[in-house]
Amino acid sequence: MEEEGEEEEEEEEEEEKEEGEEEEEEEEEEEEEEEEEEEEEEEEEEQDLVAAERRREKEEEEEEKKREKTHRELWVEIADKITMAVQQIIEFAKMIPGFMELSQDDQIMLLKAGSFELALMQLCRVFDADTNRVIFGNMFLPLEAFANLTDEEFHLMTAIFEFVKNIQQLNITESEMAMLSALILISSDLDYRLIRPTHVCDDDDDDDDDDVFASADRPGVKEVGEIQQLHGRIVTALKLEMGANHPGDENILKRFVEQAGVLRSLSARHIRVLNAFKDEAPDIEFPALHKELFSIETETVVPTM
Repeated sequence: MEEEGEEEEEEEEEEEKEEGEEEEEEEEEEEEEEEEEEEEEEEEEEQDLVAAERRREKEEEEEEKKREKTHRELWVEIADKITMAVQQIIEFAKMIPGFMELSQDDQIMLLKAGSFELALMQLCRVFDADTNRVIFGNMFLPLEAFANLTDEEFHLMTAIFEFVKNIQQLNITESEMAMLSALILISSDLDYRLIRPTHVCDDDDDDDDDDVFASADRPGVKEVGEIQQLHGRIVTALKLEMGANHPGDENILKRFVEQAGVLRSLSARHIRVLNAFKDEAPDIEFPALHKELFSIETETVVPTM
């Protein structure tokens, strides 16, 4: 009986041992499965990260390709943007009191002379000085995006960026911007020079209104007297507006006049690089309005006022 009892105990111990081993094996298998699952999850996460990184790199490459336009593509797109701006400028000119009373020939001459300058003034609204980027189409582009321009063209673009930043630093209002733009248009072939920059607005001396800008003869304009009168009225209104908005800043108009000289220089440089590009790429077809405003070789196609 004792032997049978011992055998039973041994059998029970053996069974318990086997059960314990089975449990250990099951636990090990479960641990292995968990480890495999964790490894699979880590691999999947790593693959997702790699895929996301590749997508990001591809998107950056595509974005870079969009920015790296060829020299010809840049010129065509810039011409299109300027033409769109000019169409808005023509509508703006129609709203300047007295502009529509000028002869159509003089209206066209003023637009031909001042459109590029007003387009640069419009650029102030789409330029981010903090990032030194400009809205170009549906993208914000840095100056470096125009690197495929020639050296002279790129230097001009650099100067344009600098001009726009300087205008933004004047902190002028929308109404002042409109008046300044009107003054640029009406004075587009005038010699900007400040004669008596002592006051932005002097209610005690109405004669000072005509002293802010002095005008010189303009080739191609017929009704010089009428244009000078309109010019003077805009100056008077501008001085009153700036005097009300910037009572503690007597030199704001003087600072703008200094920038107006830069603006005139940029316009002349634009014509120079444009003509050089036309000589280099005579097959490029610019919009009709662009050709009219920036060429003396075509018949007038500026929309009737």
